[in-house]
Amino acid sequence: MNAKWQGVKMLSYEQANIINGFRILMSKLAYLSRFYIVESITGIGDKELTYQEFLKLPEEGNRLVKTLTGLTVDFTPVTVAYVNGLKNLIDGMVSGDQAKSDESIQQLYQVSDQNAHYLAQLSPYWDEATWQGIFYRYNSDLVAEVLAIKNGDYNKALDIFQVMMQEAMIRGDYYAEGFIHLLPEDQHKIPPAYFNMIKDFRQISTEWAYLSRFYMVARIAGLGNEKYVTERFYALTSRMKEKFELILGTEQANNVLNLTSIYAIRLEELITAVLRSDQAAIEAKVNEVYQDTDELAAYLSSINPCWDETKWKELLNTFNGFLVEEGSALQRKDYLSFLQTFEKLLYSALSIGDYYALGLYQYATKKAPVRCSFLSNGNLVNAPTT
Repeated sequence: MNAKWQGVKMLSYEQANIINGFRILMSKLAYLSRFYIVESITGIGDKELTYQEFLKLPEEGNRLVKTLTGLTVDFTPVTVAYVNGLKNLIDGMVSGDQAKSDESIQQLYQVSDQNAHYLAQLSPYWDEATWQGIFYRYNSDLVAEVLAIKNGDYNKALDIFQVMMQEAMIRGDYYAEGFIHLLPEDQHKIPPAYFNMIKDFRQISTEWAYLSRFYMVARIAGLGNEKYVTERFYALTSRMKEKFELILGTEQANNVLNLTSIYAIRLEELITAVLRSDQAAIEAKVNEVYQDTDELAAYLSSINPCWDETKWKELLNTFNGFLVEEGSALQRKDYLSFLQTFEKLLYSALSIGDYYALGLYQYATKKAPVRCSFLSNGNLVNAPTT
């Protein structure tokens, strides 16, 4: 199921930001579910803190819709009921109480039906059957993920989560489908190639952020296959290489792959030192990360005049700092900071992905470089227009 953007020939930047906003929101639903599952099983983290983050999702959706002039929608009834249903399902399955699990599954599907009916009344661009399919698919994936983690099949659990994150993009698109048609049509348009490039790099960046967290938890709790998580990191760099090769050529793409792989190895080593509280190793690894960051930033700016070396250093070092901060919070069991820092890490990663997309699009279309900045909610501003 893909949103068709009915009646929209080319998206405006305002419409693109609504779509990106809902994609982030649905990604949060997926990764908070994963966090809650892991915290319930291992005790690493605070599942009540995660539950409170769940309850913030409807207001985030409400604020997103309020950016549309004159429109007010309240997602609270449907989202809170659904979140509570997810929570009860996870609690029941983790407890091992089969009767409780069966009851919670039945209740979750009832809530899903009610929500599908409610949402279908809010916009002529939504229909009840499609919403049912969206909720049912998520419910099924969540059950499969809980079972995989409980059974110790962490590779399968990570594969399922990967699918859930991909489907989060589709769910976000369908949420946005209900609202983007209400925006004025006489706005600056975003070129489809640029919008698609943003989507691709945001997916890669989001994976980079959550894989970093999963690697930390795997190291501390033994919950997961560290090698498999690491393999997924290098798969991300290969996907980046494909994007670079199409625009910059094979030689440059290979060089970026090598530099990015070295950078990823250094980050992995830095995380290990932080989790061990090895201060001498931390200082050494931080210096190595900064050196690799400088080298990567210098090379990227040398092969593409649309990228600025100083900007790259700023973006990459911000990500580095949040990664260290998150690892330190986990090591000292400051779970509130551990949770809050992940969101900072995620938005930092998204900014990196957006800057990759911007520079490659400008290079491919030979547009003059545009100074691009990013709002805290991940919106694009000062981007090229047609």
